Amino acid sequence: MLTSTNNRRHDLDALRACAMLLGIALHAALAYTTFGWAVSDPSQSKLFNWFFHLIHGFRMQLFFLLSGFFTAMLYQRRGLKALLSHRAKRVFLPLVIFTPILIPITEWILTLSRTRQGDAEKFAPSSNAPWLETFNFHHLWFLWFLCLFVLGFVLISKIPKPKLQRKWVNSPRCLIWLIPLTLLPQLWVTRAYPLYGPESSLGLIPIPSVLFYFAIFYGFGATLYHFGDKGVASHWRLKLVLALFILFPTGMLFEWWSIYNAPSIQWLSDLLQVSFSWLMIFGCIGFFREKCTQSSPKMRYLSDASYWLYLAHLPLVFGLQLAIQDWPLSCWIKFPLVNLFSFSLLLLSYHFLVRGKFLGRFLNGK
Repeated sequence: MLTSTNNRRHDLDALRACAMLLGIALHAALAYTTFGWAVSDPSQSKLFNWFFHLIHGFRMQLFFLLSGFFTAMLYQRRGLKALLSHRAKRVFLPLVIFTPILIPITEWILTLSRTRQGDAEKFAPSSNAPWLETFNFHHLWFLWFLCLFVLGFVLISKIPKPKLQRKWVNSPRCLIWLIPLTLLPQLWVTRAYPLYGPESSLGLIPIPSVLFYFAIFYGFGATLYHFGDKGVASHWRLKLVLALFILFPTGMLFEWWSIYNAPSIQWLSDLLQVSFSWLMIFGCIGFFREKCTQSSPKMRYLSDASYWLYLAHLPLVFGLQLAIQDWPLSCWIKFPLVNLFSFSLLLLSYHFLVRGKFLGRFLNGK
C-alpha cells in the first residue's frame, strides 16, 4: 500500500495490515457499545466499550509509526522525488478520489439511522456553519494526516539535524523521553466522557494537539528506520503483559474516575494511556518480528488487500449494522455476523474487482 521496496519487511507489512484490519472490527463494535453511536443497536454490552478503548489506545499510533518507518525507508532507497511521487499516487490521489464517493454514502447511512432513532436534527450541521467546520473525512482522515506528515518529512529532511545516540532510540531507554513528549498533546485532549487514547480529528483543519500527537509516532518511526528496531522489540512478551493487564485496566479506571469524580487526576490517566500505547507498539513489533520473519503468500495477499478493505469498509459495516439492527439477536451474535459478512464481501470485491486490475495497480502499484 504505502511502500515500494525490493526487500520487504514481511513482519512490518503484516503488522501494518493487522492494524488496518483491526480498524474494521473497531467500527463494527461501535453499534454494540453504550456510547450512543449513530447506528445504535438495542443489544449492547459494556465489554464492547472496553474493546473499543483497547484498540483505540494503540492502533493508529502503531500505524503512523510504521508509516514513518516506511517513509524513511523509501526516501533512503529511492530519494525525495520518488517518495513524493509514490505518496501522491498511493495516498493523495486515493484521498481525492474516494472521499467524494465513500463519504456521501457513509453520511447517508448515518442520517438514515439517526432518522430512525429520531436524532436527525440533533446531529445535523447548522446551515450557517462554515464548510471547513462541517466537512468530515470519516475513516479517510488518516490519508489526510499522511499527506501532511509527508510534507513535514520533506521539510525536515532539508534541515540539519542533531546526531542521536542509538541507545536513546533503539532501546527501552527511548521511553524515558517518548512518554513525556507524547504526554504533552495527550494532556490537551478534551472529553466529557471516558476516552482511552487521542480524540478524533476528522476535519480538513486538524486539531493541533491531535496532529502533534500522531506526528510524534510518525517521526519516531522515521527515526527508528535509521537505527533499527531490534532494541525496542526486545522483551516483547513482558511489554504486552504490562500493557494489556496493568496499564490498560488501570488507565481505564483512572479515566472513569477522573471524568466523573476527580478531574485533578486526569494527568495520571493520560500518563498511563501514552505508556500503554508505546508498550503495545513495541510489544507488537517484537511479536511480529519473531513470528513473521518469512514471506507468506497468504499474509502477502492479506497485506496487499488490507488497503482496499479499509478504504471500502465503513459504508458496508454501518449498512450491515443498520440492516440487522432490529433482528432479535444478542450483540454477541450480531458483532461476529457483521465482521463475517463485511470481511467476506470486501475480500471477494478485492479478489475479483481490485487485485490485478486497474484499481489494484492504482492502490498498491504493480
